[in-house]
Amino acid sequence: MRAAVLVLGCGRAGLAAEAPANPQAAAVAALTQGATVSDGATLTLQQGALEAVLATNANTDWHGGGYNGMARLTHKEQAEPLFIPFYSGFNFEHIFDGQDAGFAPRGGQLSLWRFSPQSAGIYRAAADCPWGLASMTRFTLVAPHVIDVDFTAVPTLTKFAKDYIGMFWASYINNPSDRAIYFLGRTTGDRQSPSRWITAASPAHDAQSTHVASFEPAVWQDLSSSKWPGLAANFSNYEFDALFYFGRVRNMVWVYMFEAQAISTTQTLRFSQSPVGGGNLNPAWDFHVIARPYQVGVPIRWHARCIYKPFVSAADVLREYLAWSGRKDLKPPAEEPRRGELLAPASIKRTVVGVSVPIQIHQPGFAWVDLPQPLPKQPGEALGVWFDKGAAGANRYGKKPTHWVYWAVDAAAPKAGDQLGFGRFSYPIFSGYRTRDGLERKREEQGGGEDGTSTGLMFDPLLQENAAGEVKSLWWHGYAGQTIRAAILSPASPQEQEQSP
Repeated sequence: MRAAVLVLGCGRAGLAAEAPANPQAAAVAALTQGATVSDGATLTLQQGALEAVLATNANTDWHGGGYNGMARLTHKEQAEPLFIPFYSGFNFEHIFDGQDAGFAPRGGQLSLWRFSPQSAGIYRAAADCPWGLASMTRFTLVAPHVIDVDFTAVPTLTKFAKDYIGMFWASYINNPSDRAIYFLGRTTGDRQSPSRWITAASPAHDAQSTHVASFEPAVWQDLSSSKWPGLAANFSNYEFDALFYFGRVRNMVWVYMFEAQAISTTQTLRFSQSPVGGGNLNPAWDFHVIARPYQVGVPIRWHARCIYKPFVSAADVLREYLAWSGRKDLKPPAEEPRRGELLAPASIKRTVVGVSVPIQIHQPGFAWVDLPQPLPKQPGEALGVWFDKGAAGANRYGKKPTHWVYWAVDAAAPKAGDQLGFGRFSYPIFSGYRTRDGLERKREEQGGGEDGTSTGLMFDPLLQENAAGEVKSLWWHGYAGQTIRAAILSPASPQEQEQSP
């Protein structure tokens, strides 16, 4: 096994003659067969209207360490990247089983392999994976706007509890005005009504986040999800009737389509989502695959086709899926889906309503920070946090001496009556908070997380704004010697709310 990895990592194209005679080692060697290893942490593919930058989990000057996949995807008709470049799309996020789960792909070494000018993959050797799972995610660009994705994994250890392997992929979407995903389906258990367009928008992170196929075989119903990643473990009231879904980003549509073999008695696929998985109001449009039973040395595979093009209609997306899948049994709904929530306009002005006294941070890292006196908060008002760099000067947002969590504003000292202007990203990323309202118990249990990733816990900022009560403490990542102040900020004006796209 280890010898095979060393041979394949030497920088030459994988050749069939070099594959070891051992069947398990041969299956692992086949993952890179016909490809040439590429130096560096990123690799660019161009074809038709698309340009995709693949990335390992290494840190670069623009891509964050721990994330892999398509770090950047652009289209000739839309210069803004689809995914958040600091994170990625098609990020192989979790591996899990019936006993444990975690961000395993964020650690260990990954490498990039080129199969052709339009095709490349991200490889992970079993030796670099604590689960002993070797894998290749291959991306192939097809003109004018298609990306074919082929995933293959080879288990090399018999350590998966409950005889199954779960794998989860996350795509962190860059600043859409509509965080919903759309698919053909129905309310769970409704077998009488025809398929209709479902507009699925989770109310919060880890809430009503996973959608299951209406045709999923019964063998999957006995799986316990108590040890799974939160998004995979929490189910919605919807089920889907076809293996595709899409989301709308600016003038574009991003479509996932999966082959029918993705769901059977030995493998299943489920859609997942989070309204704030990419931090702030950036959603995560995800999916996960579960394989059972598994055998050491026997590959696990799925194939998907993604489309990124200017949006026409939901009916147009369905036509793309029907043409690709060959399905003849789906009838298009008579009506287009209702739009999901439309977020605040690009620019919002708020006024500081109240501000706490300075709070000194002594212990670095994530923690609940109590306010000396609670700050009253009304519905629609938002929570902002002013902070400095701290004694170490190590704050990731500390390019200037002072800053607001509301990103684009620097102030020497916040005070009531200050007029502040914010952009779309003007929502708290660290400021999960405790109040004395009906949500208190849930919020005390959940907390908040840095961009939703460092702790896996987050509040939806829109839910924060809708809440009322007294803010008693903040969930904050502090630096030694840092000073912070909490501030209550006025609602967006009605005129600005009406300008939502």
